[in-house]
Amino acid sequence: MPIFPYECPACFRLEERLLPVDQRDAPQTCQCGEQMRRVLTAAPFRMPGGNPKIDYEHAFNTDALGKDIADAIKRRDSGVKA
Repeated sequence: MPIFPYECPACFRLEERLLPVDQRDAPQTCQCGEQMRRVLTAAPFRMPGGNPKIDYEHAFNTDALGKDIADAIKRRDSGVKA
C-alpha cells in the first residue's frame, strides 16, 4: 500500500497515512477533529543500493551488463565493426 501525505488546514499538522489506493480520496480526520486534505508531493526516488558510487560501479561492471553488451562496448571502443 502506498503512503499518502495529508495536511490539516486548521492546525497545519502534516501526517503520512498508509492507505489502499482506492481510499486515497476518502475523508481523513486530523487529531484536532478537522478534515485533512491530501498534499501532492514528488514521487520518491531511491537508488537500488542507497550508495550512488557503488550503484554506478555495479551498473557498469561487465558481469552486471552481460557478455554481449561488454563485447559490443569493447568493439566500439577499439573501432572494430561487427
